[in-house]
Amino acid sequence: MKILHTSDWHLGKVFHEKTLIEDQKFVLDQIISVMKEASASGSPYAALIVSGDIYDRAVPPSEAVTLLDDFLVRLTREVPGTHIFLNAGNHDGAGRLSFASRFLEKNNIHLACDTKNYTTPVIIEMGDERCAFYQLPFLTPLSIKKDGALLRTQQDLYAEAVAHIAAAHKASYADVPAVINAHLFASGSSVSASERSNVGAVEQVGTDLFAPFAYGAFGHIHKCQPVDTEKRLWYSGALLAYNFDDDPVTGMNEVTISCVKGTAALDADRACTPVSVKRIPFTALHPIAKVEAEMKDLVGSSADRALVAENREKYVQVILTDAVMPLEAFANLKTVFPHLMTVTMKAQAGAGKSSSIEARKAVIDSNDPAKIIDQFMSDIYGDADDELIRAEKALFVEEAAR
Repeated sequence: MKILHTSDWHLGKVFHEKTLIEDQKFVLDQIISVMKEASASGSPYAALIVSGDIYDRAVPPSEAVTLLDDFLVRLTREVPGTHIFLNAGNHDGAGRLSFASRFLEKNNIHLACDTKNYTTPVIIEMGDERCAFYQLPFLTPLSIKKDGALLRTQQDLYAEAVAHIAAAHKASYADVPAVINAHLFASGSSVSASERSNVGAVEQVGTDLFAPFAYGAFGHIHKCQPVDTEKRLWYSGALLAYNFDDDPVTGMNEVTISCVKGTAALDADRACTPVSVKRIPFTALHPIAKVEAEMKDLVGSSADRALVAENREKYVQVILTDAVMPLEAFANLKTVFPHLMTVTMKAQAGAGKSSSIEARKAVIDSNDPAKIIDQFMSDIYGDADDELIRAEKALFVEEAAR
């Protein structure tokens, strides 16, 4: 049985004041195309799993809601019979995401936005194959009880929830492989730049909890990675790169589970069903790129034409290596990079050197404008020294003396 696993769509996200709706639609169209091609070839996917953070915020913009609506309508129409699993992540407003969930359930669209029925699986059968699917939304403090007591930490919440799922599954479907869709911060996972990462281990969840599951479809971390030694528990990664320090190549996981009826699914309470994972990369409408160069290499007659052409249609962060920020840098760079997002200066050698607190206090207490300005300029430009920097220092000193 084949399933597709994706997560962290963040529909409606704004990237450096630029809406990404068209970029997100471009990738969602690819998901539909992959599923249509598989269906046409006679090897359809049984399900699409989206592991939370469907929207970027609790109250998404109307364009994001329309985008999700259009996607679900197209997928159910063009690839009928496909099961779609979506759970609420920490960015989602669970109450809003759950709208019409009971109606959608009848059309094989399964929304998990609360913990009311989390121990009841969706059983998918295709020929002689059968698999059980469970879902957990992002668990908030007090959303799960243990012996009547409310639980608070992520570890305690997921431990209790998963124990209940495992017990219910073993009692009713012991010979059926199980898949779990969850939105959490698994211990040992590698966090990328675009997550709102939790510091320390308080919000992390141990992966040993998920031993009974043939596959764990996780969301929350934007970097594709397995988080267990058997490579059964995976983050699929985000729909797009949402930070210039993220991996610019994103994708989804194609998961194949050997779930023939009558074969063992558990061995000493650990999943033993063979599973394989293949990566399917996405093509971004506007890939992200960092371009590091001097201004003269990007604009004007001496510009590196190959470098400019390579990055012209990308979302670009330009890191200038000039000693000082050129005048009207953003406006001039925008003429060659129409999708320019931001312009920064590369720290010069010696820039940001930190003096001791005592030394800095002495400079400030001197009330000497020249010394204070010199310290300030040194923090910005380091050891760089040219006519413009000297002129800037002189202008500050002159103004301070008035």
